[in-house]
Amino acid sequence: MVKYGIRRTSDGALAYMSSTANDGEFCVSVAYEISFSENDIIYMKDKETAEKVISNNTPWYNAGSNTPEWGYDFKTAVEKNDIEIVKITMMVDTA
Repeated sequence: MVKYGIRRTSDGALAYMSSTANDGEFCVSVAYEISFSENDIIYMKDKETAEKVISNNTPWYNAGSNTPEWGYDFKTAVEKNDIEIVKITMMVDTA
């Protein structure tokens, strides 16, 4: 199975995603943030989705799993052009 990820080129760190529940009436019920220090590694189904994530810093109140808000370290990496899209090959096997 092939997925795509985002890597910081300077140290090879993969991007991670966190989610936060919101109780707000005028925003998404769960906001998503991408950074290099969050909870869950982010895998994308295709390269186009990864390109969309890199090209759009969505405000927290509209952030979704395909359009996350950028964390500070992710924003810095994008601004420094210190980021690349990588293929991640996953092998699924029974335990």
